[in-house]
Amino acid sequence: MRMGELPEQAAAREMYEETGLRVSGLRFNGILNFYLGESKELDQTVFLFSCKRSAGKMRGSSEGELRWFAVDAIPYHEMWQDDQVWVPLVLDGKSLVGDFCFTEGYMEFVSHEIRQTSFAAIEGSRKGRLGTR
Repeated sequence: MRMGELPEQAAAREMYEETGLRVSGLRFNGILNFYLGESKELDQTVFLFSCKRSAGKMRGSSEGELRWFAVDAIPYHEMWQDDQVWVPLVLDGKSLVGDFCFTEGYMEFVSHEIRQTSFAAIEGSRKGRLGTR
């Protein structure tokens, strides 16, 4: 995130920069915390959003090749191991807070804890703030 940028704004900007798609109607799905090493030091926190509307022409980036998949054909075996845990929950409309532990350098997925939350009604802002429906 950039200084002064809200998580929702950062998500929309990153989506455009990495895919060429402009997204709207973002829904806040939760927070993912990633811990590394034996000390389980926090490496990064990810704000998780989803959307059903996009515009523009999809293009690849340094992040990799982009493709659309049917929900029942998502290639989880080609993704990070933690994605197999949280992506199905988000696709099922759940909101969550997840803690994921990896060895140093994200070499091995060690453990996770998922807590489904009560902020399912939180949605993207309409005037620069998160709010409830």
